[in-house]
Amino acid sequence: HAQLWCYVPCFAGSVCFVFASAVFVAEASVEPRSLGASIARLNLAGSALFLLASAGYFLAEPPSSPLPAQARFPASEGLVRLPFAVGSACFLVSALLALAELLVVDAERTPER
Repeated sequence: HAQLWCYVPCFAGSVCFVFASAVFVAEASVEPRSLGASIARLNLAGSALFLLASAGYFLAEPPSSPLPAQARFPASEGLVRLPFAVGSACFLVSALLALAELLVVDAERTPER
């Protein structure tokens, strides 16, 4: 039961992030081919992957796992780690793109002297 105190909030938070990312995509879809829309879609992909990874916490490793019982991960390790890694990469790329977009927009707003 102690694991539920960790896993349920993680899953609930992931659901909230997917909702927020979907709203971001809807807002950015005014210009679907813009950099902002691409950033929004990357955020949604990262959020969906985090949701998948969070759901993986509820799947135990099969009893046929080659690991000894005391070394088994309580969740399906592959279903947790890979989506977290790829989702993190999505967030990193979207943050770098957002930074680049911010710098370009800021440079366009700055008047030349």
